[in-house]
Amino acid sequence: MDFLYSIDFTELIKQSTYTGLVIFLIVFLETLLLVGLFSPGSMALVAIGSLIATGHLDLWPTLFWAFAGAVVGDNISFWIGVYFHDHLKNSKLYTKYQHEFIGRAQPRFTVF
Repeated sequence: MDFLYSIDFTELIKQSTYTGLVIFLIVFLETLLLVGLFSPGSMALVAIGSLIATGHLDLWPTLFWAFAGAVVGDNISFWIGVYFHDHLKNSKLYTKYQHEFIGRAQPRFTVF
């Protein structure tokens, strides 16, 4: 594990041709349905923000890849909900908490 401390990650990121793809994947996984609960994407995004602030990453390409990852992740999560909404309503988790939380929220969403 000591070799990890000797790696200069800023040089690795500056010279990497896959930096945009890595940023896209971090944001994509952070916004994907239920995956964002288990992936530590917020810490990686803070690190990416500090690399932007110190000048090791350019702002606009980083924002482009982050925006693209967020849009794709949110859209996939939306379409999973559209496709599986009947199955999710019949799941044990839904029926267990239906009256407590979902029953109060559902009338607010039926307006739209």
